[in-house]
Amino acid sequence: MKFSLFIFLLTSFAYCSYEKVTIGNIDPYYEHKITKEQLKDIILEIKKSFKEQLNKDIFDYSTNGKPINLVYIPTSKIENLITRNQEQLQRKENLAKRLSEQLASSQKRINSLKDEFKDKKAQMDKKIEIYNSYVNEQNKKKKLSKEEYQTIKEEIDKRKKVLNEHLKVYKNDKKELRKEINFYNANVIKYNRIVLDYNRLSRDIERLNRTNKKVRGQTFGEKKTIKKISFKDGKTREIETNTTVSMNKIEIYGFESLNELKAVLAHEIAHLVGIPHVDSKGSLMNPVLQKNQIDNLYLTKEDIAAFEKYF
Repeated sequence: MKFSLFIFLLTSFAYCSYEKVTIGNIDPYYEHKITKEQLKDIILEIKKSFKEQLNKDIFDYSTNGKPINLVYIPTSKIENLITRNQEQLQRKENLAKRLSEQLASSQKRINSLKDEFKDKKAQMDKKIEIYNSYVNEQNKKKKLSKEEYQTIKEEIDKRKKVLNEHLKVYKNDKKELRKEINFYNANVIKYNRIVLDYNRLSRDIERLNRTNKKVRGQTFGEKKTIKKISFKDGKTREIETNTTVSMNKIEIYGFESLNELKAVLAHEIAHLVGIPHVDSKGSLMNPVLQKNQIDNLYLTKEDIAAFEKYF
């Protein structure tokens, strides 16, 4: 039986890794607010600040690094995008539900066909065994007359014809089972694609909602778990599970000053390497942008504790 792959995506996770960043796309909206050279200088200032306070590099600037994009989306456009994405999300959810029900029904039918096919195969093997045994017995006979030989030949041909008819039915049953399995695997692939689309839309809606609430930046990443499944003896069995984590990019949605941009970007770079939020007031990794971080970027003891714990 063929293997089927089930893919599930999750967006909340804890991990840490050294990363490289680069300057990605800068929306024309910001062309009079900041240059690429200024943005690069800010990135290098953050790198230096982190190294001085943590005594190690946690990220670096590189032309092949993860992109930092400055994105501008007008509020009205955001609201329209959220509405459209929510409608698509609902359609994907309904389709995934229907496919899930079809998969469950198909699996029951496959298991039923496999049980039937197992019995039919045993019967077919028995019929072939009887035919071969009969032929072998006739081959042992010696000194047959022409009439006896002709009679035996006609009987063998008759039995072979009947056996071929049974084989034809058997092969059709086997073809039907294979057809059901192929149909099931095609629906699994379709279901996985819908799950991927659903998770992508969910992340987009979350990002847009945050943008609409004046969130200044966001880091994008995903945790992908691939489970390899096999069907054996009418049962589903998990063969292997492989989990990978990858961070993709940083998006900055707005800033009132270059110092504010530095604080927002430092916060998102920390997320990029795997540092979660901390609840301490005044900390860089507080989920709410702190005024003291805009005035003077630094890591509090709570920030440093988070780096020591996760990095």
